[in-house]
Amino acid sequence: MNHDDISILIAEDDNELRALYVEYLELFFKNIYEAKDGVEAYDIYKKESPDIIVSDIGMPRLDGLSLIKRIRKDDKKTQILILSAYTDKEMLLQAIKLHLFEYLIKPVPSTKLKEILITMISSVTLDNNFLTLSDGYRWEKDSKQLYLKEEIVKLHESEKRLLEILIKSYNSNVSNEQIHNFVFHDMPDKEYSVNSITSLIKRVRKKLPKDTISTNYSSGYTLNILK
Repeated sequence: MNHDDISILIAEDDNELRALYVEYLELFFKNIYEAKDGVEAYDIYKKESPDIIVSDIGMPRLDGLSLIKRIRKDDKKTQILILSAYTDKEMLLQAIKLHLFEYLIKPVPSTKLKEILITMISSVTLDNNFLTLSDGYRWEKDSKQLYLKEEIVKLHESEKRLLEILIKSYNSNVSNEQIHNFVFHDMPDKEYSVNSITSLIKRVRKKLPKDTISTNYSSGYTLNILK
């Protein structure tokens, strides 16, 4: 049941307890990051972008709720599970506002933790197959289909390939040459033409929300997605 493509961060200031968590999480995950306080956890989050975060609340330097508040300023997607000894009603109300996956009171039975982890893994796996754009648009990676809500947006093969390469490098520049080589890789006799790339970009832009694809003049194009 090891999920090599899903990463998890465990933030816990108790060294012995954190070691026990890591040992247990190794049953489910290959990529495990650990932090002894909220500051270290936030640094790891910024660097590694884990899919799942499991955090204690009472940690030095930066407590769990403050850590999650920082993360939630720009990131509503990462799955977060709180394991805490706190049962204070006000603490629970603060946590609910942070869009947590779950808030569990210690000690947590291994059966309950396993159940929650399996559900979180399923949720991440589903999310990882889709890239959310804006205005109800999303891209399904496996089928290489563009959806508007539940309806498939019809794309020609060259348009699909264009979206595919832009999505692979989203928020980064993709040059005209890279686009040509990827879109027309099975047409070796097709000559490189900036005009043909421009025309293709125009067609795809009409099928996407405004400003999804930006032009980097003389260098290429960027698919803009906010994390």
